[in-house]
Amino acid sequence: MSKILTSHQIPGAVIDLIEETKEFCFLITPYYKPWNLLERALEKAANLEKKIVFIFRARDSLTNEMKLLNEKFGFDVVMVENLHTKLYMNERKVILSSMNLYDSSKENNYELGYILEGKRQAQEFKEKIIGGDILCVSGNVKMEHLAW
Repeated sequence: MSKILTSHQIPGAVIDLIEETKEFCFLITPYYKPWNLLERALEKAANLEKKIVFIFRARDSLTNEMKLLNEKFGFDVVMVENLHTKLYMNERKVILSSMNLYDSSKENNYELGYILEGKRQAQEFKEKIIGGDILCVSGNVKMEHLAW
């Protein structure tokens, strides 16, 4: 199944994706400042010891919100130079979106997304993320706490 997501559907779809995660979840966004419901979903995921990896655009230092993901929740945080991708996925779903995981993006912007469902599609995206186009770019990745 696949469908187009509108501005008001994307935040809920991302939260559903986190809640439905069984094996792994990648949350890839250049910018991050969570809204309340997203924070609660992440806290619940941490309590359930879900494997969540955040991939952010590299900057001089992590924001307090980014540090909290690793220090409080134990999620992996990876920094990638020049990251522009907004992609949220688990082992069964992939959301491609124009929306950052940023509270003002949720509140103020007109966004569009596309959700794909299926284990095969999710595996293809995972292979691109880990084995090729995002994380294996020589010299452009700064690992904060990634252990696979």
